[in-house]
Amino acid sequence: MKINFFISFSKNIIYLENEVFYGCDELTKVDFNGCKIDTIPNRAFYDCISLSSITLPETVTKLGDYAFEYCPIYDINLNNITYYANALADKV
Repeated sequence: MKINFFISFSKNIIYLENEVFYGCDELTKVDFNGCKIDTIPNRAFYDCISLSSITLPETVTKLGDYAFEYCPIYDINLNNITYYANALADKV
């Protein structure tokens, strides 16, 4: 049985490591709303094959390389993103 899960970060989160959720294939939704991070790091959600929705705070302006590679995201707001290199390589 596949179990889907959702992550909501506290407002105290200011930094994430590279590849922090690499390959979490049951992760479906992530909510960073209220966090003070400014970057989604390299390969943070790489190969999260069930991730379809992510809420980014207004403070995020940079998406690291391949941050969302192989993620079927259909719900994401990129209005404040000024740098995304290869973050969305399979989406464009």
